[in-house]
Amino acid sequence: DQGMELGLLRHADALSANGGSIPTDDSRPLSEKGHVQARDVGAFLKISGRIPDLILCSPFVRARETAGGVVRGLGLSVPIIQVAALACEVKTTIQADSILKAVEGARLGKRTRVLAVAHMPDLSMLAAHYLSCDENSLGFEKAGLALMEFPGYPEESAGQLIQWTNPDLHALVAGTTD
Repeated sequence: DQGMELGLLRHADALSANGGSIPTDDSRPLSEKGHVQARDVGAFLKISGRIPDLILCSPFVRARETAGGVVRGLGLSVPIIQVAALACEVKTTIQADSILKAVEGARLGKRTRVLAVAHMPDLSMLAAHYLSCDENSLGFEKAGLALMEFPGYPEESAGQLIQWTNPDLHALVAGTTD
């Protein structure tokens, strides 16, 4: 049977825009802490046997750097595709359609795992869209991860939440805690 796992990951901790070397919100890079958080997510996914076949990410620097850090933490080569609609404050249905188009375009086989790296509040709305629940009940902290399972491709109200994790758990599993 064709099933799919979709992970929604909020970008890791990032530096603030300062009008100088970091002029705009979309140019904000990860902080040192954020780089560790991103690698920890990758290590967590590898250790828990949930290695993504494909990573989709917002074009914003902090999301792209998070995706790259996840790949480093996995220690494996996983394709990363930038999806313009995963940038901040894009309508939920447009984001969901863009994820679906990217997954279909990648022509991955059965039991596919996809990770999408994006932003708040969009991730709460996207999770609510897939899980058919109240968006206000779903807060993603930085580097917070929701894993959902679908009977086929990810569609509205068809998802089932299978794991909700945070950076502390990722660090614990990855072995980077003090």
